[in-house]
Amino acid sequence: MIIRIISFTKNGNALAKRISEFLIDDKVEIIDSNDSVEDTIKDSFEYGIPLIFIGSMGIAVRKISPYIKDKLTDPPVIVLDEKGEFVIPVLSGHVGGGNRLSRFIAEGISSKAVITTATDVNGKFSVDEFATENDMLILNRDGIKRVAKKVLEGESVSVFFDENNEFSFEKIKGILKKESNVKIAEPDKKDPVDICITSESKKDLPGSLILIPKRYVLGIGCKKGTDVREIENFVNKVLNKYGIDIKEVGAVASIDLKRNETGILKFASKIKAKTYFYDSETLNRAEGDFSESDFVKQVTGVSNVCERAAVTAAGKDCETIIKKIVGNGITLALTKRKY
Repeated sequence: MIIRIISFTKNGNALAKRISEFLIDDKVEIIDSNDSVEDTIKDSFEYGIPLIFIGSMGIAVRKISPYIKDKLTDPPVIVLDEKGEFVIPVLSGHVGGGNRLSRFIAEGISSKAVITTATDVNGKFSVDEFATENDMLILNRDGIKRVAKKVLEGESVSVFFDENNEFSFEKIKGILKKESNVKIAEPDKKDPVDICITSESKKDLPGSLILIPKRYVLGIGCKKGTDVREIENFVNKVLNKYGIDIKEVGAVASIDLKRNETGILKFASKIKAKTYFYDSETLNRAEGDFSESDFVKQVTGVSNVCERAAVTAAGKDCETIIKKIVGNGITLALTKRKY
């Protein structure tokens, strides 16, 4: 993913470079006070790109305040003092992963992460962080506060699984059973439950926080420098044609040659999808009936990027929903993974 670090002093710039050195899996952009900070912040909020401020908390809060909208869509915002003694997640600690990123940075520079969210401070289950880490779409958002309150007050939280032939929830059940406050509801339980993990067809469950697995994986390829808006428009056009909600895309995959392609990274950040990039050898091992292109193979070492990347990221027993489609220098394919 893209991570942007904004600094205001010479010491801050030095710390930003130090942080960038161990964020090796990310594309780090360092912005100093001579650049257009406001434009960077606006763009970061539009596309969900993590922001790290090195400077005073007051400056950071004033800078981001015009753009704050929603805890489920705002990017993570983190503040460090220029000596790097404290790493403080300010915004989107759970859904955006700000707390997790803060801990990672603190460990990398041997400093202290200052985490203030109540569930983290008390070592309790956080349902929104759980949903994000397990690629789930959150509906009935008011349920987040209700669940957190019950957890913090020592009350048990009930979780119901809408069992069907499409998903297997055994791994998720195993994770939840380790939580002392969480109780798995019986499959035939009719009473309202706190959390319902379900499929798209069962969204209308009043009183419950709804978590829907983000089951789709988008494989994508594009010309170098393709603008993110072109990618957005093309993907939305194709998915709308097939009646697929882009919010249920949980991953975006491509070849490692596109690891730093800004358009792909910004698009994935905006829809809060994980990114996976594979070398040509890995893609060539993917099993399936794929479209072939001699030109693509000559350039990349693999005859098809989007279909093979989607299948590789989706894993065993996935289903191809959309075969390779080409438009405006962009290729895409879509698979549905077995959850």
